[in-house]
Amino acid sequence: MKVCLLLKRPLGDARSPVVNELAEELQRRNISLSWILPRSGFIDLNRLTVDSDLYVFRTSMPLVLSLGSILHDRGAHLVNSVAASSFVRDKARTTAALMAAGFPVPKTCFAGDARTAVSGFGNVPIVIKPPHGSGGRGVEVVHTEADIHRINGGPHFAQTYDRCSPYDLKVFVIDEEVFVVRRQFPALTMEQKHGELCACDAAIERLARGVGRLLGLEVFGLDLVESSCGPVIVDVNSCPGLIGVPNAARRLANYIAGQVC
Repeated sequence: MKVCLLLKRPLGDARSPVVNELAEELQRRNISLSWILPRSGFIDLNRLTVDSDLYVFRTSMPLVLSLGSILHDRGAHLVNSVAASSFVRDKARTTAALMAAGFPVPKTCFAGDARTAVSGFGNVPIVIKPPHGSGGRGVEVVHTEADIHRINGGPHFAQTYDRCSPYDLKVFVIDEEVFVVRRQFPALTMEQKHGELCACDAAIERLARGVGRLLGLEVFGLDLVESSCGPVIVDVNSCPGLIGVPNAARRLANYIAGQVC
């Protein structure tokens, strides 16, 4: 059995310890492991062949998604699928799909610049994000006029900033298993990123499974914020770090091994 990881950084340099632990887990199971780092080496597309039983996305950066798409076109089996991973990378499209299906999401808009984004919400604080960002990079909360001037570029993906708690709920799904981690926002230290594992109540489990079915995701994460109207989905991640999930690497390895048996 052969598994190939599609990575952003080399093993050992990954920000999430789960990536390195996953590699060790797979090798312990006598699974032949390889990896591809699209931005760190030369890839000859003429010689790129499907030589693994399964390819696993561990980043959703555009270059990796492009490579995954090429492998898919040549017959590769990927987790998550290229279609699902590419869909979720687009925050506006994902939010629109969730909204149309009746899932709880904040009021959302697109705008070419920060001032226009603010004008669409009146005096309500908003959060502005890059439409294809990840890892919290480029996220800004706008409370005042002065906040607008520090935000450059565009377009911007904007949502109402209605937060009743200094904590987020990070919901992680690995196939049939659902985990909830209560995490301080923003999480700055590794201890804060590990958060506190919580019981997964029935409502959150239904929500997570419904999102997975809608978007075609097998392994993914949801960010939930407690708003004045109840929990709302503020992000979906097709390559979650799984930090805070007990034995995350072993659980993910179990799932991967089941796909290549």
